[in-house]
Formats: sequence, structure tokens, C-alpha cells
Amino acid sequence: MRLPPSPTLRVERGFRPRWSKWRSILIATVVFWFLLGFLFQSRQAGSILQFKADSRPLPYPDSAKRLWNNLLPLLEDAAPGVDTPMVDPDAISSMWEANVEFELMDKTQMKHADILKMSRAHQLFTTQMKTRMHGHVSAKGGARRGIVTVAGGDYMPAAIVSLRLLRRTGSTLPVEVFMADDKEYESEICEVVLPRLNARCRVLTDVFDTATREQRQDIIKFQYKIFAILFSTFDEVLFLDSDSFPLHDPEDIFESDVYKSHGMITWPDLWATSISPAYYLIAGRDPPPIILRASTESGQFLINKKTHFETLLISAYYNYYGPNHYYILLCQGGFGRGDKSTFIPAAIAANQSFYDVSERPRPIGQVWDWLQIFALVQYDAQEDYNLTSHGKWRAKDADVAPPIRPYFFHTVNPKWNPAKLFGPHDPNTHGFSNDATKNSKGEPSLAYVDPAQDVATVSEVERLLWEETRWVACELEHKFKGWKDKTGICKNVKDWFINFLDTPAGAPKPYPPPPPTEESDESEQNRFSEEKFKAEDSSSSHTINDQLAQLDSSQVSDVFEKAGLGQEDISKILDVIKTMQAKGDSGAGPNVKVDSPQVDVQAFPERRMVKDMRFEG
Repeated sequence: MRLPPSPTLRVERGFRPRWSKWRSILIATVVFWFLLGFLFQSRQAGSILQFKADSRPLPYPDSAKRLWNNLLPLLEDAAPGVDTPMVDPDAISSMWEANVEFELMDKTQMKHADILKMSRAHQLFTTQMKTRMHGHVSAKGGARRGIVTVAGGDYMPAAIVSLRLLRRTGSTLPVEVFMADDKEYESEICEVVLPRLNARCRVLTDVFDTATREQRQDIIKFQYKIFAILFSTFDEVLFLDSDSFPLHDPEDIFESDVYKSHGMITWPDLWATSISPAYYLIAGRDPPPIILRASTESGQFLINKKTHFETLLISAYYNYYGPNHYYILLCQGGFGRGDKSTFIPAAIAANQSFYDVSERPRPIGQVWDWLQIFALVQYDAQEDYNLTSHGKWRAKDADVAPPIRPYFFHTVNPKWNPAKLFGPHDPNTHGFSNDATKNSKGEPSLAYVDPAQDVATVSEVERLLWEETRWVACELEHKFKGWKDKTGICKNVKDWFINFLDTPAGAPKPYPPPPPTEESDESEQNRFSEEKFKAEDSSSSHTINDQLAQLDSSQVSDVFEKAGLGQEDISKILDVIKTMQAKGDSGAGPNVKVDSPQVDVQAFPERRMVKDMRFEG
């Protein structure tokens, strides 16, 4: 069969080749995919795009919704069924001391019948979850490991500052940022800014609302954390508060022996545990000694969801009924009532292992009438485990081993929102100061200055924190919903760099600080300095400042005795001074050469110490 002639590129007027229709389709297809690719690349590059108000967050995998719809009936079926326990209004927890035994705090009033009823509900939940929640360990579709945080509203700017600091460690771990509902969802932040940092947004109500409103209780604030962990697509989760960030690449925690052998790590708070004896009756557990561990500070929390799924489910139960029941029982009058008290009790109730870091957190900041501006520094879990596994507890004896490296930095107060770091400043307040730039006298100051020995271990962190604050304040000034009516955010931060941080006053202070010169009469003895004694050539003579001649000989004698010189040397120097005084310095000029014994600068222990301190600093 003879093939038809090939179509020619020269087309006569009025003639349409038979294949022109397909050519048009082909060209349209190419153009469509080109434009689609261009838009995708533009979005990835963070170009200025106009987002619709109804832009939607990334959808959850169906497995997250199935998990919730299977868990919710269990939670509702095991309701405590009793009135809210009453707590003594004077109840307050104590600072935790590893060497001081406390009695179990008992400040909650509960009827025996109520304890029994809650115990039956607790047992119902823990029994049912073992059979009915099998196979719902984790939402599918994500990386094996990742970081989870809860942000939204005023916490979103702080979260981005923390996220950028995370990336400074070299970490590439994916991040899921959870927020309460659509009101907190911010299109440009979630669809441009966060993806460039390998992070994405999740809205909790997208899962919660798959069950009708009548089926569940309100879930707010502290309750979000546990459900964010459960609904995340990661099997292994490092949870970080929006204002907490690691000082090292957290990938090494996931690879650490302590994590692999325990599957769950918590970090301590400043306070002793304040769990009610009634809780232990409800859970059917014996109370551990208070001296065993501090309460938990949950600004950071590490868990393997596959191995510790039951721990998470029981923690979800405690949080679901937290505000009116379990937060009260697990905290009583303690500080920081909320999710932080639920993780270790849940692990104990589930008979699952965990490691609670023993190294005390260090609060650093500014002390006014009490600690006003402060952050908590938490420490390396593996280094802590290396010690405790060999019976060495720095919490009991700080000299038993060298200090452990700082690992997390949690800006507790003020919460690090760049729009709120410059006031109001009220030195008379008994609450917390919201001004991170002034001390109690209203003078410009670094936020973190006390205690000096603890600040010195993380002295460079505040500068890095402000650098990322400047980026967020200036690059995203008009992007956050909560900043729409605010002005001068970028200018305030830039001015803070110009007027303080980039000046000598804004530099970290060395520790230990140079010791003060021993002075009985400051105006007189400050005239001594190392420069006033200069060793000269073979004549062994010295150039002595003429002001030396004006000093009383007894003052000079005291100074040289403290410097470690012998009586013979002191006598010779005093003879020189008397000679100068007799001459009245009239013809000697400002500096007079005199024959005197060689003065060894190294014989001045105070001065050598100052020099060494400055070098070390």
C-alpha cells in the first residue's frame, strides 16, 4: 500500500491540513503543562502570590480520621461521671530537690464513691483500647521521623523564629505545624513560608469535625498537644512548643541509645511532682517516691508512636478529661497545670518504658522581685543517661561529673512574638514583664543575664534568636493576621540592633567576670596599673609614674605585700619613692628613671588572674 505524501510546510490559502486539529491539541497541552509547572515553581520559590481567602490546608490522610472516629467513642464511653474534684486553694508545689524527700501532696477532696467510679471508668478505657484501637497506631503518608508543634494566632510568629533556628542546626527533619481551626489558618504562611522550611500546616478541626459536635466535648489549649502527636503522619515524633528549639541537630536524639532502648524521653521541670494520692487509687498504681523525679516540662517531648501507642492513648484520655478532672488530680496546686503532667503517668499506667532526664533545667533571665524574664535550658538526654546508667546523678551531686551540654532552649516568658517584645515595661508588676529589652530599672539590657554561670553556656543563643526575630519581623511584617493593624515591628527590631545589640553593651558578658581590684581607697589605688611598670634594658631600671610619688608609703607597702614581694624589695621601692618625694618631682618631669630592682609582673597574682580570666572569656 502506498503511503500518502508527507504534509508540506507550505500551505496554500484556504487549505487546512488534516492533522492541524491534533497539532492544536498538542500545543495547548504543552502550554497547559508549562503554565502549571511555572505556577508550581513560583509557589515553591516563595514569589508574591495572591491567595484566596478560602485556601485550604493540606488534607489529612484518611487514617487520621479513622483513628479519631475509633478513639472518640472509647473516650466518651469511659467518662469519669463525677463532679470536678475540689482542691485546697492554698495548695502549691515545691521546687524539686533530688536529695530532699517530700511527702505526697494531698490537697484534693474526693468522695470514696467518686474515686471508685473514676477507677472503673479508667479501667474500662485501658481495657477497651487494647482491642478496639489495634491497627490505628499512626496516620499514614508521612516521613518516619519528624517534628510536631502547635501554633496559630500569636504563637505562629514565634514558631517561625524557632523553626528557622532549628534549620540553623543543620536539621532537615520535616515539621508539621498544627493549629486549632480555620480561623488560625494563614494561607501565605502555610503555603509559601513554611514549605520553604520543609514544614506544613495541619488544622485540628479537620479531624475533630468528622465527628458531630454533639458527640464530643470541647478540646482547647493544652489538650491540643496530644492530639497533634496522634494525628501527625510521623511514626517517631519530637514535639516542640512553638517557642522551644534545639541547639543541636535533633536527628542524633532519634539515633541515641537512650531513645532506642526506652522509646520515650521526657525533660524535667523546676517543680516537684504534685500528683494526688487519689489518682494512684484510680489508676491502680503505687505512688513512686517524690524524690525519684521532678515534674515534667513538656516544651520538648520525644516518643515512638509504634512502641508507645498505648501511652499516647491513655495520655489522650487524661487530656480529654483534663480540665475538669485529670489536670486537677495530676497537678493539684502545682505550677503549669496541663498536658505536661499526663505523659509519665500514662506510660506507667500502660506498663511502658520511658527515660526522664535527671539533669535540672536552668532558668536564665532577669531577677527583679523574682524571675521575670526567663527561658529554660534543657540538657542532652544521652549524656545524662551515660551518667545515670552508671549511678552518677548530677542532680544529687553536681561535682560527680562535668556539666552536660545544653540541648533545648525554651523562651518561657515573654513568648517570643516579635510584635510584643518591646513592652509594656512595668518594673512594679508582680506578673511577668513583656519587655525583653529592659531590666528592672528600665535600662536597655539583654534578656538573659542571670545566673551568669548558666547564661555563659548558651551566651551566643540570644544573638541568634534576635537575628531570626529580625528576619521574621521584617520579611513577614504584613503577612500574619495578628499583625495587620500593627506598625513599626521591623523598625523596632532593627533599631534594637543599631542602638544596643551591635554595640559593646549588647555583647555577651564573659564568665567568670574579671575580679575587681582589691581597693581600700579606690581613688588612690586605682592609680596602679600594669603599664606603670615597664622593664627596661640591662640597667634594670624602671619608669615609674610620677603620681606614685604622691602616695603614702604605708599604702604602697600594703599593695606590694599583697602582690607577693618580699620586704627587701619593698624597702628598696619605698626608698625610691622617698627620694622622689624629697625632690618634689620639680625637675624630673612626668616620668623619672630610677635604678631599682627588677619587678616581675608575673609576681602579681591578682593581675595574672585578671589576664587569664579575660583570655578564657
